Amino acid sequence: MPLVVPPVMAKEPYFVNDTLREQWQVAGKACADSHRLILIGYSLPPTDQLMRFFFSSTVAPKVILPVNITPDVLSSVSDVFPSAKVDGRFVGIADAIPRFASWYASNATP
Repeated sequence: MPLVVPPVMAKEPYFVNDTLREQWQVAGKACADSHRLILIGYSLPPTDQLMRFFFSSTVAPKVILPVNITPDVLSSVSDVFPSAKVDGRFVGIADAIPRFASWYASNATP
C-alpha cells in the first residue's frame, strides 16, 4: 500500500508503519559505507531533526557535495558533518543543479 510521508516537523507517527521503518533501515545500511554524499536541492534545515539524526547516525562521509542555490546550506552541512570536507562549488549559484549535472555527467565513473 503506497505511503507518503509529508514534509512535516514531526514524522514519528509515520514510523509505526513496518514497511516504512524497514525502508529507513535499508537506506541506513546502504549509506553506511559512503565516501561521498551528494545533497541535491536539500538544505538540511534545522527543523528536519529526523533527517539530521539519520545522517549523523548512519553516514560518515569524507566529502559532502551540496548542490543548492542557497549559500546557507554550507553551515547546515558543517553542523551535521563537522569532520567532513564540504565541497561548495555548486552552492549559492542560480544554476547549481544544471552545472552539477553537467559536471557529474563528465566526471562520474561507471
